[in-house]
Amino acid sequence: MGFAVASPIWEKAGPNLPEMARLTSFQYSYQAGVTTFIQPIWYLGALLALVGLVALYAMFQYKNRLQQQALCAVNSLLLMIITGLILYRTLYLGKEYGNPADQGSFLPGFYAIIGSLFANGLANRFIRRDEKLVKESNRFR
Repeated sequence: MGFAVASPIWEKAGPNLPEMARLTSFQYSYQAGVTTFIQPIWYLGALLALVGLVALYAMFQYKNRLQQQALCAVNSLLLMIITGLILYRTLYLGKEYGNPADQGSFLPGFYAIIGSLFANGLANRFIRRDEKLVKESNRFR
């Protein structure tokens, strides 16, 4: 998540060379000629940081696997909200800028978010598997 916060998420080039729109985790900026418009998006960066903190906290809750599963579920929900916000910002609001047929290109920050969603799903799967193994071993006692 730290990589997603530090990296640009999306960009779109306009029809003329100096025109560019860019989405990072803290701002949406677009340049039209000489002027640059910057719209702060602090909530996206805050959500990304929150996901990272919840994941870090969940890693150290290994003695309480049910709480780990709940934290992974919360993280999945937050990651889906973040992905929805980014897609709304880029695919819907991004059409206002430049060529409406061009959707722009997603950058490494977006793929880091998708990767963290995948890693969160794997973590939840292995936590469930571990919990099942512990329950089976308690049954043999």
